Amino acid sequence: MKRHFLIIGQGLAGSILTKTLIENEQAVTVVDNVSPQSASRIAAGIINPLTGQRMVIAPDVSYCLPAAIERYTSLAEEFNQSFYSSRQMLRLFNNSSDKDRFRSRKDDASYGEYLGEAFDAGKSGEPINDSQGGFKQKHTGYLNISLLLDCLKEHFKKYATYIDGQFDYDELEIANNAFHWKDNRFDHVVFCEGANAVNNPWFRWLPFQLSRGELLSINSEQRLPTSIINKGHWLLPLDEYRAKIGASYSWSWTDETPSVEAKQDLIRSAEEMVPAATPLAITDHQCGIRPTTKDKQPFIGRHPQFRELYCFNGFGSRGGMLIPYYANCLVDNLLKEKSLPTSVDVNRFEETKTLVVRARRYLSENSGPGDIVIDATVGNGHDTELLARCVGESGHVYGFDIQQQALSNTHRRLLSAGLSDRVTLIRDDHANMLRHLNGEKQKGISIIVFNLGFLPGSDKSYTTSAQTTLQALKVASQLIQYKGSIVVMTYSGHECGKKETELVHQWKDKLDRKVFKCRMIDAKQKRDAPSLLIITKTKE
Repeated sequence: MKRHFLIIGQGLAGSILTKTLIENEQAVTVVDNVSPQSASRIAAGIINPLTGQRMVIAPDVSYCLPAAIERYTSLAEEFNQSFYSSRQMLRLFNNSSDKDRFRSRKDDASYGEYLGEAFDAGKSGEPINDSQGGFKQKHTGYLNISLLLDCLKEHFKKYATYIDGQFDYDELEIANNAFHWKDNRFDHVVFCEGANAVNNPWFRWLPFQLSRGELLSINSEQRLPTSIINKGHWLLPLDEYRAKIGASYSWSWTDETPSVEAKQDLIRSAEEMVPAATPLAITDHQCGIRPTTKDKQPFIGRHPQFRELYCFNGFGSRGGMLIPYYANCLVDNLLKEKSLPTSVDVNRFEETKTLVVRARRYLSENSGPGDIVIDATVGNGHDTELLARCVGESGHVYGFDIQQQALSNTHRRLLSAGLSDRVTLIRDDHANMLRHLNGEKQKGISIIVFNLGFLPGSDKSYTTSAQTTLQALKVASQLIQYKGSIVVMTYSGHECGKKETELVHQWKDKLDRKVFKCRMIDAKQKRDAPSLLIITKTKE
């Protein structure tokens, strides 16, 4: 049966998914606003089955890598272009620990297919600084993503409906298990929007962990190596005298412009890898935001409530290798109702063990533009940032914490997200919330969230106090408006947390059931696990 799909985003994820749907004779409309910070447009496209300094191979490599190469080869034949080229990678040792790790991996049969032979200092055969030696890595290569996306864009203009423009979430209407946008009806909507997913009102609750990456395009008057060179950063030769060097990783930033620090760091790394090629001429400096995820797995599948809304995102720096296989999985799920791999299915967050994500989903679905909300324990700012996105430019968030470190961490996070003007951060105990809200603001609080316990990454002996938490909850029950909610995450893994949890439950049991509705969710499969308490005001 032919269905009509609306695909949001024409990055690599959206493009490969759209092409797969077209090949399955489905009707597709693609909407994309080409952003200069699009991770797909900036990504170098290196395919590498081993990730990180520890050279870890993910379980999905064995089936994702062959699927990727097959897909890019077939597209090359169809468009008479060269998109993917197999390219050897030389991984250089930094120290004896790298050598020991290589030997350990070499003895592991699961790594044998991907690890070539080691070479001694000065024996790489390339004009590089290999003073510590290194090893040859197999099944690596380079995908020209920009060329591929340009070819697919022209293809979509012939075989699908392609719209070059900004997608406005408010314009999507949901009625009778169908979606309407700009006078068109769609059976399914799939969001493939990369880092912008953190603003998506249906999927912003997912635990994205965005990272900023930068790379340089360089020229040299001397011949460059022919292999990809990896020594913390990578050097990707494009021809004899041109290359790209990257990529930086940054988890906080104040804007999306390329940074001087990252540029200097990349130049130093390039000069260390190819000292004979210096001085290097920089021809371009690019910066993009990667849609990485907290558990390092993609986010694929349907929305828990709106069953025909889908997410296909979160591939991070491994997107070139992962996307073709998982696009096939999603299409099989959409058209043949085949189950998605549990490791990538967004429904993995419906399990009780992920109470933090369930709390985020509740906050996302129960706060909106114009709301005034309170984060009573800002911590590192994760809930504060989410709430700031939810309330929009017309709403406001008040964030409380008694630790300056927590407020500083949160302020940096909000600056990175461009949301600091929507939030007022207050250094005070949450029991004193009333002191900082004038009369008008006291009448319209829609959400108050408490994430109890200690500040992650800090002194664990410094936790929220049971007595002041009870005082704060009493204040919250006065502040919250009709149909508003108090959301409380409690932790029983330490003695202070056990006492605090017990007192919170006792307070909850004494609430007037004619005015408040209480719902408790426990992670019962774990001893001393967290619990999620949601209190909704049902009467004026």
